Amino acid sequence: MTQLSLPSAGKKQELLASLFNEHTKKMIMVALDDSAITGPELGLRDMQAAIETAVKQNPEAIMGFAGMFARYGESLGQVRGILNITLSSDGPHHLNKVLVGTVEEALELGLTAVSVHVNTTSPNE
Repeated sequence: MTQLSLPSAGKKQELLASLFNEHTKKMIMVALDDSAITGPELGLRDMQAAIETAVKQNPEAIMGFAGMFARYGESLGQVRGILNITLSSDGPHHLNKVLVGTVEEALELGLTAVSVHVNTTSPNE
């Protein structure tokens, strides 16, 4: 495996800025990570179609898990990717988050950023 170097502070600022519309300074992000807890439902049963539909709407970014980007990453076109590196477990422990990815993995996949979710009401956070 090739050793990746983390972006410099200036490059990090450039990547973060690239997630926002240059005119409105706002971001529309499509989250395609909900199927991890309950399985693919409704519009997420066909992830290729879900990504294509999202890309047609011109969002600044799409967020998902590594498998989605590894399999369908080319379908993003010019849309930025955000790797969700935390995952909730199902059932009564749905607030418990575990790490399922890394910044290095996001770099390997050619993504722009990572997302980390924290449930402040969980006793395990």
